[in-house]
Amino acid sequence: MSSITSKRIAIIGREKQTINYRRALEFFNIDYEVTLSIGRLSKFDALLLPGGGDIDPHLLNEPDKGSRNIDTELDLIQFQALDLFIKTRKPILGICKGFQLINLYFGAKLIQDLPSPSIHPVTKDGNDTYHEVITYPLPTLTTLCTFPSSFFPAKTTVNSAHHQGIVENGKTLFPFQIAPDGVTEAFIHELFPIVGFQWHPERMLLSNNNAFQETGRLAFDLFFHFFIS
Repeated sequence: MSSITSKRIAIIGREKQTINYRRALEFFNIDYEVTLSIGRLSKFDALLLPGGGDIDPHLLNEPDKGSRNIDTELDLIQFQALDLFIKTRKPILGICKGFQLINLYFGAKLIQDLPSPSIHPVTKDGNDTYHEVITYPLPTLTTLCTFPSSFFPAKTTVNSAHHQGIVENGKTLFPFQIAPDGVTEAFIHELFPIVGFQWHPERMLLSNNNAFQETGRLAFDLFFHFFIS
């Protein structure tokens, strides 16, 4: 991975909410900076949109139907950063909330509160739950061809800690991992260097479970190997 260690990644978020993302990038010896400054983004080679609270539904011209822990200021900055990196065609990795932001940018529909009982609960103690996802081969029209079907098993266990979800995907986003209830768990853009995961590869990478570590590593490898190297 010598070629990616010279790259710089911007994490658009707040310091106290990005600890695991920073640790994951440090695991790969990648230079990064947590920033909320749009003016600094030209200095970076790639963008990481991390997880966090729910997106302000009023920014989507929708009524609040169960959204939680809203940070409108952060939402606006993240949307601006996303727009800038898309227009400059620089690589983007979205995780959890970041996954949803990218989807919404491309016209997806968000369920603000998934029906209960759900396989994606946010537990009271803050611990992850786990469920299986099915990985689908990517069509040849996409940038990565068949990368996920070659590197991810056809069925993979991932972590989950979200009560919102995407069921109608954004235009030009190809979903390649789907949960049993139909919620999209991973996508790749058909033309741009953009990939997103609804689950948390950074937490799986940093877990004590070898199988989970490998799943988390594969997610980052997909992004690093094809888009940043």
